[in-house]
Amino acid sequence: MKTISHPGKRINDLIESNYQLRRELVVTKKHLSSLQHRYDMALKELSINNYGISSIPPIPMTKQVLEWITEYGVPWETLYCPECREWFTELDSSFPYHMECCTCKCDEKENENG
Repeated sequence: MKTISHPGKRINDLIESNYQLRRELVVTKKHLSSLQHRYDMALKELSINNYGISSIPPIPMTKQVLEWITEYGVPWETLYCPECREWFTELDSSFPYHMECCTCKCDEKENENG
């Protein structure tokens, strides 16, 4: 014959579990809300600046590249070398009117090889 335990202990355990689950739910909702807010702000920034999803650079920008984009008002594609898939390291002295002397990793490797 089974002995019946007092339901008070089981109830207290369920109350504690319920409390823990509610706390986890609140934390998860806050985290999700924060991520949703950041996502919404990023989309808003993209729409304000008339950027499309395809205009996001394939590699992280350096501080120097961000400064050049801000200073000269050019898109990131102007400062990106598709051959070596890196940012330009040095700009032409008459940039943005001429780009013949802009250097990147490709040019540096060619200079090393002679």
